[in-house]
Amino acid sequence: MMGLLGRFAREFPPGTAFRSVDIAADDRPNVQVLADDDAVLVVNTLDRPIKAKIDGRSFGMDGYEVRWLRR
Repeated sequence: MMGLLGRFAREFPPGTAFRSVDIAADDRPNVQVLADDDAVLVVNTLDRPIKAKIDGRSFGMDGYEVRWLRR
């Protein structure tokens, strides 16, 4: 958990300008996404695996998985 919080603080320091992210329509109810120009944080909010298409990339995620993407 400390690793996640530490990376969050590094990637999104105070004053970060957040950016929109393309999320496939079918995936919008299942994920939460936060992004800036360099990084995207994706969280699967379901307790089961999903396949997601975020920012033009498709990938599988386990239940409640947190994933970082580079832009």
